[in-house]
Amino acid sequence: MMDPNQSCPDVLSKVPNDVIDEILMHLPFRDAVCTSILSKEWRKHWCRLPQLTFDSDFWKLKKDIQCLTCDKRATKDLTSNFTTTIHNIIARHSGPVTKCTLCIQYWKIYPPIDNLLYFLSRNRIQHLVLRLPRQLKLPPSFFTCLNLRHMFLQNCLLLPPPDFKGFDRLISLELHEVIAKGQEIPKKLFFDLLCVKHLCMCIYLDRDEILCPLSLIRSFPFLQYLEIQMEHNFKKNMSALECLEVEAFPDVIFKHLREVKLIEANVSIREMQLMKLLLAMSPVLVRMVISPHRFLGKSAIVKTLAKLAEFECASPKAEIFLKLI
Repeated sequence: MMDPNQSCPDVLSKVPNDVIDEILMHLPFRDAVCTSILSKEWRKHWCRLPQLTFDSDFWKLKKDIQCLTCDKRATKDLTSNFTTTIHNIIARHSGPVTKCTLCIQYWKIYPPIDNLLYFLSRNRIQHLVLRLPRQLKLPPSFFTCLNLRHMFLQNCLLLPPPDFKGFDRLISLELHEVIAKGQEIPKKLFFDLLCVKHLCMCIYLDRDEILCPLSLIRSFPFLQYLEIQMEHNFKKNMSALECLEVEAFPDVIFKHLREVKLIEANVSIREMQLMKLLLAMSPVLVRMVISPHRFLGKSAIVKTLAKLAEFECASPKAEIFLKLI
């Protein structure tokens, strides 16, 4: 039996460095930072983590944030806390950062993220996930993250500087709630993304802003996989749109697009227009997978198949599959 007067051995300080790193990689980032109080050997290990995750677990629960941001004084405190926390972390971190996730989409404030993005740029960030409050304009430092290979953007407004030439290394991009307001809908991005082969985006077919994401696909000439999440209002009667006709895209041909996936489709008039458009623009398409909305009846699904068979298809090898959820 151990003598009660004898001090306990410092077992934590004897854990090998590679084991510590492996442990921290499997912990939520908030918990990984807190391990710095365990012992002197653990104090700076979190500072070398290649992945930074500032999600709801790191800040507060979604319901707490919603309550907190309703109060003006609390909102000011939350902004200050965000700024201080980010500053402390990037001031202590050493080594490369390969992935960063920032999830604050439920906040009603627009905290400054310029310093964080500048830090990520200097550390050659490769995978960036930004879930931000609605229509947050990305600061200039975002356009200096030129080593990005994977990007997820939600509620972001892209206004690149005049001399920006694009993300040359980007291979996959996911866009959610891309909205253009008060200005003429752009026909394409200000730059082409020549390396992007995988694109996911969310389209609101019952909004006039549908033009924006559809027009932006012109900027991905080497796209191979396209996934579209359908968002719609079942109570709204949607008529056909001229902008979804094949004639509206005379300059668009997806010479490399091999697979299209449409999720939560309710086979509305506009969705059928979109399917017809993609089939006509993709000469090497191999498969189109349609996942109908869970409330869609069997009769509607049968009619959809019959209608799709009438559409002109640019690819002789294209097959259409319905994947029931």
